[in-house]
This record gives sequence, C-alpha cells and structure tokens, in this order.
Amino acid sequence: TLQGIDRLRNIIDDIITNTPITPTAAGYLKTVTTPIADVNRSVGTYTGVAVTGGSGSSATVDATVDGVGAITAFSINNSGTGYTVGDTLTIGAGLLGGSSLATTFTVSTVGAGNTLTQDTNAPAGSAPAASAAVGIVDDIYDYINYNVIGDSTSPDPVMSGSNLPQTAVGYTDAVLRLIENKEFLATEVVEYTKKTNPGAFLTYFTAANELKCKRDVREYVDAVAHDLIYTGNYKALVAAKYYEVAVTGSLTQDMFYLRNGTGLRNCTLQGLTGTLGTANGYGTQRPTAGAYASLDPGWGPAHEDVWITNKSPYVQNVSTFGTGCVGLKVDGALHNGGNDSVVANDFTQILSDGIGFWVTNLGRSELVSVFTYYNHIGYLAENGGKVRA
Repeated sequence: TLQGIDRLRNIIDDIITNTPITPTAAGYLKTVTTPIADVNRSVGTYTGVAVTGGSGSSATVDATVDGVGAITAFSINNSGTGYTVGDTLTIGAGLLGGSSLATTFTVSTVGAGNTLTQDTNAPAGSAPAASAAVGIVDDIYDYINYNVIGDSTSPDPVMSGSNLPQTAVGYTDAVLRLIENKEFLATEVVEYTKKTNPGAFLTYFTAANELKCKRDVREYVDAVAHDLIYTGNYKALVAAKYYEVAVTGSLTQDMFYLRNGTGLRNCTLQGLTGTLGTANGYGTQRPTAGAYASLDPGWGPAHEDVWITNKSPYVQNVSTFGTGCVGLKVDGALHNGGNDSVVANDFTQILSDGIGFWVTNLGRSELVSVFTYYNHIGYLAENGGKVRA
C-alpha cells in the first residue's frame, strides 16, 4: 500500500504539469519454472543472481541449494522487463557455487505493464498546484503509515479544509489533468507495485485485489482534486480513513454522519462493539465505540457545509443493536454555526453498556417514541444539551 502511494506521490506533480512519465513497461517476470538439480552446486542461499537470455533484460533471481544440489527455494529478485512467456533464461556456470554448471529455466507468466497513454493535452496545471498535490498525497501516506502500519515515528496529519474554493487557473487546470489521467494513475500504481514485488503474486496480487487497489487510487485522485480546490486535506484523509477501517475494522467507529436536511430511515443497524470506560465523578461511564448516528464533524467546527442551517436531520423507524456504543449523539461542539440539531421518532436502541441518546455541548434534539433497552444510560443530556420529547 505505502509503496503504491509513494509511486503516486512521485509522479502526480508530473501529471499535473504535463511532464512525460515513463510508465511501467510490459514483460516483467511474474512466475518462472525451477531449474533441475545439479550435484556440482554448493549448499547455500544465493541472492540477486544474474540471468541471461530471452527477449528481456535485468532480471535476477534468488536460489537456495541443498546438499544434493537441488534448488529448494527459487524466486524472482528483480523482475526485469521485456520478457515473453516461454523465454528460456540461463544462470551462468559457477553462479550457484562450486563448479555448478550453467542451468536454464522457463518464463511462465509476465506482467502486462501500464499500456495506457498519459494525457498531456493543454492546459497544464501550475507548479504551485503540483506541489500542493504532492503535499496532499504525503498526508495520505503519513496517515496510513501511522494509523494502519503503526509507525509511531510518522506524523499523524491533522484534518483541514476550506469553505471557499481556490479559483486560480493553475489549480483548476491541475484538476483537469488529474481527472483525465485517473485511469493512467490507477494502472501505473498497480503495475509498478506488482513489478517491484515479484514474490507477492500468488499471495496478494489476485484479480480481485488489483481491482480494489485501482479503486483506492481513483478515490485518492478524486480526493486530491477536491483538496486542491478546497485547500486542505479533508477528502484525502477521509479516503485514507476508509482504507484504515477496511484493514483494521470499524467496530468502534461512527456509522452515519448527518448534515442539513439529511435523513436515516427504515433500517436495522448493528455491529458497533466497545466497552465502558472508567467511571467519572458522578459514577457514570462512557462507551469506547462510536455512534450509529451523529452530526457530521466535517473537517472541523468551521466547516459550513456540514452545519444544520435550515432543516434538522431526521431519523425515523430505525433500530440499533450493539455493545458499548451510542445510538444517537448530538454534539454541538462539532459545529461553530447552525442549529446543532437532530430529530428522531420510532428510534429504538438495544445497546448493552451503551448510551441510547446523548446530547452535549449545547446540541439540540426532539425525540418522539425513542426507546432504549439494556443501556448503561438511556438518555444523557450534559453541558447545555437540550432534548424535547
């Protein structure tokens, strides 16, 4: 994942400025046969062994030889380029120790490479837009490195955004370049990653996973395009978050975010699973899992698009099942403006050790026929939160 994002980071500025990119070429080695035994070989492990022959170049292999000269492990080290299926490749005499003879093996499958053409039609984006795009991809990389890979030395990016669009032509043209090259970028990231990791074909690079990888890259490109216009990293970190929960799970995350005029109707929700935290001074506890429905935090309290300006979100005919989570949370601190409000009816919370309804920080709500069962707290209003029933 990080290797693919790094490839995107390294070429996205060239995409924006119409600088030609050398795509991953076809014919890199994917799978090969294993050479036959040779008693003249020496026991050991040989890495980066050069091969000759065939229609391509630059391939190397790793081999482990046992006491009778048989190769017990054989893999591609550098997948090279330009090979074709059926090519016969040769490991030279003496390269597998002792007085080993020259030995051959056959190319079974090769990579397709990126056969798409980079779109370099005018107009190109500006250098500042290209630099900003690299910075946005940096944030995607850092977020995944910190939150998924677990690298505590990596920065954990802070979400940011803007209410006003960037109108400079160099930025709007940059978005055009990204959109026109979205498929080129998705294919390049996949093919580059496959070529660079020849040992992962049988375990990771299935057809289904390739499709998922391309889907993720498209999401990242769309996110960068958005964040170039609305300066920040909001959509980029949302896309990175989607990848995080796909890998680590979403049992403790919020499920639905509600904005002005939105609705949640006619469904049964389940899956959120957490525990109760430490009791506070009043003897009550808060669950560690998120909420089934919550006000949308956007990129921060100043994000006007998520404010409740003229029509409260409406939750109707919904039932929730969970443990150590929240049914509906209305946190007024998430928005600096608007009504901070949600209304609900026929809303049933069956949440062991959870909070059925939670309004806080001057949030507002009206509840009709809202029921809670088995909750640690059925209805909680605090810090100026208002509820009318």
